[in-house]
Amino acid sequence: MSAALSLPAMAPVSFRQPVLAWSVSAADEARFRRLWRGLLLACLLLALAAGLLPRPERVAEQRPGLSAPMAQLLQERRAAPPPPAPQAAATPKAAEKAADKPADAPVPPKAKPEPAPKN
Repeated sequence: MSAALSLPAMAPVSFRQPVLAWSVSAADEARFRRLWRGLLLACLLLALAAGLLPRPERVAEQRPGLSAPMAQLLQERRAAPPPPAPQAAATPKAAEKAADKPADAPVPPKAKPEPAPKN
């Protein structure tokens, strides 16, 4: 037993090539392309199969009729008056007077009074 303790422990030997996680390998790219093509083909086949499935026919549902007061209320809402059209200048003189009027001058903002310092 003492002989086993005196021998140095053998370090495990790794035959794998060191590869960084972010490096790209050709084998990984080929496997990705193969999986991508298979997934794309499966989705296309599923879409084609779903398109060929028989669909149930639509049946128009009979809606209950509206009562007279409710129908009248809906008709009144639909017949709302259109908004008034903008009024154009009735005469050319009125248009000239409007053009001759100076535009309102911008009002400067009021200065806030500063409080007096307290000593």
